[in-house]
Amino acid sequence: MQSAVPANETARLLELLGASLAGVRLFAWLLALTGGLAIFVALLNMARSREGDLALLRVMGATRVQVFATVIMEGVITAALGATLGWLLAHVLIMVAKSSFVTLADLGLEAWRVLPIEALLIVSVLGIGALAALVPAWRVFNLDPARVLARS
Repeated sequence: MQSAVPANETARLLELLGASLAGVRLFAWLLALTGGLAIFVALLNMARSREGDLALLRVMGATRVQVFATVIMEGVITAALGATLGWLLAHVLIMVAKSSFVTLADLGLEAWRVLPIEALLIVSVLGIGALAALVPAWRVFNLDPARVLARS
């Protein structure tokens, strides 16, 4: 028989979890980039389908910069909603997992403790949303209102 030293076993467990956490972190960044791509596609389709409305805004006195900023803000707001919902769901899942598995409580996981890296993640997601909106916004910026309104 061999006895286990709790300090060594805990260190070994945390070392194993460290590799898993790095994989989860990479997966989270891939999900954020995929979300940015989805925002890009949605905003590009929005810009195409609402060209007439956006051209009408320009005719009514909105500047190119104002219409450009409107599309950028749509991307940032969409990303903010997704980041907020994702953050809330992640913390709810931690709370549920912690109540379901006693060993998670022993590891020191706290469901509603906000880590500084989470703020960085949310700011990064907002940046991804703004970057995803650049191409559709540039398309709207170069829009010729007279040509678009003549088509419709």
